[in-house]
Amino acid sequence: MFFKSIEFNGLGPFPEATILDIEPDVTVLTGRNDVGKSFILHAIQLLCTSKPISEQDANLFHVHMGTKIWNENPNLNCTVTAVLTKKTSRFVESAQVGDEISIEFTLAPELYSSRIASHRRDRGVIASASKKFSHMPRAITYSSVYEIGNAIDLFNPNPVEEIFIRRAFGADAILKLNSSSESVQGIILRQAGRAISQHLSRILPLEMDMTVHFRLKESLLYVDLEDIYFTSTPLSFRGAGVRKVLSVVSQLLEIPKDQECVLLLDEPENGLHADAQHELRRFLEGLALSESIQIIYATHSPSMINPIRPRTLRLLERTGSNDSFAQYAVTRINNRPIHDNYLNIRNSLGIWPSDSLLYAPITVIVEGITEKLCIPYLL
Repeated sequence: MFFKSIEFNGLGPFPEATILDIEPDVTVLTGRNDVGKSFILHAIQLLCTSKPISEQDANLFHVHMGTKIWNENPNLNCTVTAVLTKKTSRFVESAQVGDEISIEFTLAPELYSSRIASHRRDRGVIASASKKFSHMPRAITYSSVYEIGNAIDLFNPNPVEEIFIRRAFGADAILKLNSSSESVQGIILRQAGRAISQHLSRILPLEMDMTVHFRLKESLLYVDLEDIYFTSTPLSFRGAGVRKVLSVVSQLLEIPKDQECVLLLDEPENGLHADAQHELRRFLEGLALSESIQIIYATHSPSMINPIRPRTLRLLERTGSNDSFAQYAVTRINNRPIHDNYLNIRNSLGIWPSDSLLYAPITVIVEGITEKLCIPYLL
């Protein structure tokens, strides 16, 4: 199944029903700080793992002003609208591939439940108020807590290092290395370096291309990087951005392509040069071509936004509280923020007209909408 929309109600910065439209491939959340982008990713993870919310997830208005205690409040809920695929249609009675279902989640801990509220085909209702549904896609999140160190302890790697080792050496890396002679270990290390380097080359821009070399000393696996100038440097002497690249790429390469999943990324571009951000975005777009993978990420970077795919953009904006929610933060979701040449998007990213002038060899000032539309084609 893949998500089509999620309606949040009484959660995070959404005191009343607020709908997020979700694309079948990539959905990009943007907006200023503290508008709820990270919360949306967190909420989707809760839905996919069948977990209730905590008090911090409930909207403050409902916590402080609600008629019920927050953990018994039925108004804290989500409705997921999804399209069934071959892998999930068999879990819904009388379902076919392409059918649309709405799943209602009551998220207060004392009332937690999920059920199919409606089942539709070709805009006609097949069934409603059906039984519990628990076959949500797997949620995969990116961890920014761990990074790949210069010396990896093979007996105690962190989660990201464990993935990195597995992508380089395959399964049973410790067994392979410990049971081999010194000369065979050298062959295994070189093969592993080539393997992980090939994975990196799928994402990194040419000017960032690097070759990985491994050295083994007792139970410590040392990582050296050779750049395009053929200089090899221990990972510990490379910049924070390079270490971040290795950590991000390792986790993305671990995504299963035979299992339905939704990849949730919160500002994955942090620490990356703009060129690497562009490549990361293109990699994610390519990854989402798989029918089993949906990607939702939050970003503050224009490099992570593809202007020729405006349908992917979602803008979160703070709004003035009305009388009902006075003194409480309220966010609205603009599901099609592409008017006025992405003006709201540019404002949310802090892009000023002077930023564009800095890079423009020629600046053309036009008078009206006709020139605005025609001149790009002429140029």
